Amino acid sequence: MQKGKTYSSGLGRTALILALGCALAQGRARAADSWERGMGGVMLPRRDHPAADGGTGGYLLAVVSAANPFSIPGLYESTAFVSVVRSRWSTGLDWERTGISGYSRDRLEISAGLALPGGFSHLTVIARTDSRRVTGYGREMVFSTGYSVSFEASSVVVVEMEAGARPDEGSAHATARVGNRGSYLVLTLGRGSRRENIARAGGMVRVAGRMSFLAGYDLETGEVSGGLMFRGPAQTAVSWSLHPVLGATYSISIGAVR
Repeated sequence: MQKGKTYSSGLGRTALILALGCALAQGRARAADSWERGMGGVMLPRRDHPAADGGTGGYLLAVVSAANPFSIPGLYESTAFVSVVRSRWSTGLDWERTGISGYSRDRLEISAGLALPGGFSHLTVIARTDSRRVTGYGREMVFSTGYSVSFEASSVVVVEMEAGARPDEGSAHATARVGNRGSYLVLTLGRGSRRENIARAGGMVRVAGRMSFLAGYDLETGEVSGGLMFRGPAQTAVSWSLHPVLGATYSISIGAVR
């Protein structure tokens, strides 16, 4: 009896890991940190990330983040990225790890961008590795390349289009932002690489001193989110999001701008 129970438990665990792996493989191409998650997952470009407080000059941006997706025990998502932005060029290193007992996935993205003549458009070349490991099934690694083109209008409207070697690597979205560095509203509309519609709204409001409130809503999934951002030598954000079916996700991020 005990043997059958153990077998059943092990089989169920394997099925859960495989199902989770498939679900995560269909997820966002880039994991949201706490700033983006708190604002409904709106897709601000890395060179104009919320942790940079809306600055458009040259800077170095570094952010690390950790989350517990959908409050699943033992499941974690860690991200880290560094971006160097100058008036004519930018470069970035973006790493994401998702794991649970018996399953892990690592994604690494290296990018280099160049401002095109006129200064309102950017061309970025991207190289990625995607590695997955499932206990009992080994490890699989995929390497891919792509590029993106973005058009900006005074940091108010940003249109980004991305393409790669495979048909499923193409995406396009437009992000509009209204407000100032301390408080603003953001709206993202577009089409994802998995042919899903993107419709997200979010914002940040400075409520007192160095503290700001984040809020957002994903119109396609019904996911609502919120959070707090604290400014200082190291900017910190804590956020949560509630999916109507999958449950709540909690995350924390620490970033620095130089």
